[in-house]
Amino acid sequence: MDQVGILPYERILCTNATNGTRFETYAIPGDRGGRDIILNGAAAYMGEPDDRITIMSFTELDAADAKSWKPRILVLGKDNTRSCGTAVIRPATL
Repeated sequence: MDQVGILPYERILCTNATNGTRFETYAIPGDRGGRDIILNGAAAYMGEPDDRITIMSFTELDAADAKSWKPRILVLGKDNTRSCGTAVIRPATL
């Protein structure tokens, strides 16, 4: 959460590439360094262990700030570790 700027209890939008579902929930912080991504409550019905999940958060900016704003992206691999072993937090190409 820290690496991409998601705040505790922030509303997030999730997609599950494994089963095609899309759902809204909120981010609950886990144990620091635990690498767990857990679906709780009703969201728990939207996925299974090892599903490929995309987690998105949004911001509102005025037009001047939006021109230079870049999203932060973190790609995780097996066991929710950084993919490719390199810096993967990068601005998206818009």
